[in-house]
Amino acid sequence: MIHSKATVKSNISSIIYSVRYDFWQGIMKRFPVFLGIGFIFLLANITFIKKTAVLLSSGNSSGLSFADIWIYTFRGMEVYTPSENSKFVIPGFWLLLQVYFSYLVSFWPYTNISGHGHQVLLRCQSRWKWWIGKCLWVGMSTIGYYLIGAVTLLLCVWLNGGQADLNVHNDILSAFQIPMDGYTASWLLGIFILPVLASLTLGMIQLVLQFCVGPMITLIIAVAILVSSAFFSNPLLIGNQAMIWRYAFITPHEIDFLPSLIIDAILIIAAFILGGWRFSRYDIL
Repeated sequence: MIHSKATVKSNISSIIYSVRYDFWQGIMKRFPVFLGIGFIFLLANITFIKKTAVLLSSGNSSGLSFADIWIYTFRGMEVYTPSENSKFVIPGFWLLLQVYFSYLVSFWPYTNISGHGHQVLLRCQSRWKWWIGKCLWVGMSTIGYYLIGAVTLLLCVWLNGGQADLNVHNDILSAFQIPMDGYTASWLLGIFILPVLASLTLGMIQLVLQFCVGPMITLIIAVAILVSSAFFSNPLLIGNQAMIWRYAFITPHEIDFLPSLIIDAILIIAAFILGGWRFSRYDIL
């Protein structure tokens, strides 16, 4: 029993060491890359900021909230239906936000293991402990990405005289052709959780692929998934879950909250298990 407790304590200690190392080296020392998140979110909302300023100053709006700018940022695009007269136009700023996150998580774990990360692996004395640390790093990176993005959006709202609340103003969003008539409070959690969860899921998939095909091919695959998500409406194409325009309260029979949670949970667990199995057999030298 004493030996078992000591083993558990040693395992936890190794994982904590790995997580602290990943946080410092993989996030804090890459701060300029994370700082770019704020710029990307600001760039994606320039049109929104200008137009809402005019609407608010003219009295043609009932108000502006954090929920409004969040929905605008992650609106994505309508479901594309190919026809003779239809033209596929990819949502550029939405894609930029998603690709930047994919870039954020595509290289560091792979390149780190060839450097000082190899010493961390030796100290952990287990590839699975090292892998758990990297999975938690993906989680921390996802939280950091959306936290910086949310702070940027809050500043945009405050500078425009809005409020940091979660009220949805249909008059504001209708000015950007985002139909919110079917929105109910039951979707409030979904509009904030699904984009974050979609990124976490894609980040975990990318973490696995880095040790299968390398980081550059991994990034290309991630971009292909995101572009395909814009073209095809399918919950298994993860990018759809980060497009609020595809949610069932706007587009019936499309992305629903609970099925999406189940899909993401399955993919994250599968990535954790398959990735750990793959890394335990990965040739580091």
